[in-house]
Amino acid sequence: MRPGRVVSLLDGFLGTYTSRYSDYNGYWLFGFVVEEVDRLVVDLLLPAPQGHGEAPHTKTIELAISKFKEQSTKARIDLALFREASLTILRSPHLWKPGEVRARRIGYDLEFTARARPEGREALERKVKLVVSPHNPNIELKSVRSAARPDQPESR
Repeated sequence: MRPGRVVSLLDGFLGTYTSRYSDYNGYWLFGFVVEEVDRLVVDLLLPAPQGHGEAPHTKTIELAISKFKEQSTKARIDLALFREASLTILRSPHLWKPGEVRARRIGYDLEFTARARPEGREALERKVKLVVSPHNPNIELKSVRSAARPDQPESR
């Protein structure tokens, strides 16, 4: 497998996973976990757990595994060709405050690192760094897509 295909898979995964469509009860998922997680490592080759919990932390793991599988299917890459694939989410200790260079609200840098090692090749990785503010339903707008999903409990 060419390294470029793996890099494209990792880029597609990170873009999809960190997008606004990664939601929890109609709000961006990562606002719920930013204060709970200092470091989280997810084995992306594990079977995707289905509905094992409604907690944001559990949803973070389930979504990572399912989005990686979804992106590998789109890229037509068989996951059996990988010796390892993981996602590491790392929160910086620095709390950005409003008025600082990168912040409109308080928030932390979250670094998402996707790593994959195909059989017989070196590991490749891609990173995305985002400023993530803790969830605040008083100032955030709920996604209109969540209204179409009555199975989602209301969050506050």
